[in-house]
Amino acid sequence: MIELIKSKLEGIPPDSVILTIIPTEHYQEINMFMVKHWLEINPGHRGTYISLNRPFNNLVTTLQRKDVDTSRLFFVDCVTKREEEDIGNCIFIGTENSLTRLGIALSSLVAKEELSFVYLDSLNTLALYNGLDSAIKFTHFLITKLRNHSKNGIILGIHEHTNKKIINELSQLCDVVIDLSDKTTFT
Repeated sequence: MIELIKSKLEGIPPDSVILTIIPTEHYQEINMFMVKHWLEINPGHRGTYISLNRPFNNLVTTLQRKDVDTSRLFFVDCVTKREEEDIGNCIFIGTENSLTRLGIALSSLVAKEELSFVYLDSLNTLALYNGLDSAIKFTHFLITKLRNHSKNGIILGIHEHTNKKIINELSQLCDVVIDLSDKTTFT
């Protein structure tokens, strides 16, 4: 499975948007691998990690345990509910269902020269908290921003929980679709 992902990620042209569909039971493993591998195949690049599933502190600890260089990532934490002061490498949105606040934060981040990619960790959570149509519109907005600023994008969706409509819509907008929903890939 890891070799399959590696082969799909190798040689992806600059400014590409990648949609990856994964099975639930392999989400954590693939998520951590994708972030680490993307940083490894793009030395010197920095990116933005939009976290819809884990609070910043927990996510950073988990990434560091997997030997991910978190100093090369800027985080957008949509999970932490308490009022939190933004820190050097993290903006706290405070809710998974404020697409306006997330869109404003991303607009300024995507425009930054030093950040070359955006990593969205869960289409499913986006759709769960905002509804299917709003999630599709927001992701379309994000992809358009990425293309306008010549950035890469990596978007994860969990096969069993991602509505087929959103996969079909986004597959048309993305440059590469890595579909790992066939569980025989993991045996």
